[in-house]
Amino acid sequence: MKNRVFTENDITICQGSCRRGVSSETAVVNSNVRRFASEQFTVFRCDNCRSIVAADPADLEHYYKHYPYEEQKPSAAWSLICRNYLLRLKTAGLKREHSIVDYGCGSGMLISQLKKRGFKNARGFDVYNDKYSDRGVLDHKYDCVILQDVIEHSENPGDILETAIELISDSGFLCIGTPNADRIDLGSPQKNIHCLHQPYHRHIFTAACLTKLAEQKGLTLERFYDRHHSDTFWPYLNMRFYHYYCGLFDDTLDVAFDEHPFGLHYISPKALWLAFFGRFLPSPTEMVLIFRK
Repeated sequence: MKNRVFTENDITICQGSCRRGVSSETAVVNSNVRRFASEQFTVFRCDNCRSIVAADPADLEHYYKHYPYEEQKPSAAWSLICRNYLLRLKTAGLKREHSIVDYGCGSGMLISQLKKRGFKNARGFDVYNDKYSDRGVLDHKYDCVILQDVIEHSENPGDILETAIELISDSGFLCIGTPNADRIDLGSPQKNIHCLHQPYHRHIFTAACLTKLAEQKGLTLERFYDRHHSDTFWPYLNMRFYHYYCGLFDDTLDVAFDEHPFGLHYISPKALWLAFFGRFLPSPTEMVLIFRK
């Protein structure tokens, strides 16, 4: 039986108030973080808004203390991925003199890359990183507000979106990168272990639901990218190869930050095909939306 295709007119936006009692689709999945890989978590798809929601409460401060992204270090590959991200921002009108805030910036890698490329007015904020926890950053308006892999981490994503909108200047824009619940099959949760990313992802929107929510808050969708910014034209730098590569080891997020010597796993027929052509396949689960006031 095929799943029904929902449109914006069908959707009731819950904004984080989804209840498991109105779900007919649930799944159990392991964490994709190595330290917690033995732990299992329940997720469900809300029958109202079609979002995928974490059913289990979680002590996020505990889990973020051992977050693999905190181990991320500058590299040539990361520089190329950031270049790809920056091209999207420039297409939306970003200029070097513009002010930028990366809300939920994690270790601040994107901020560092932006400054290296001449964007001196780039700042970051993240409650889980002492270096970027100064709330004074939120007292200003910005030409570009970035929510990259942030909104899905919140129990109340509508509140995060409202905070981001308050930060946008009158002529500014908002860039949101997040998984797309439309692309996630809860019938095969372990195959979607990275986009479900438990227990960190609390509320994963569909494209239609997130767009409708943003429009209700006064934003207009300007650009939609049906793929992650890591999908570059450079060999080995695309999401399809990334998922394949992680699966060669323990299929955890940590694999991306491990040091693996060059070996046959890089040059097998499948690896080479994905390395050079994976970018041309449909992006597994990710989307980027650019809104303007």
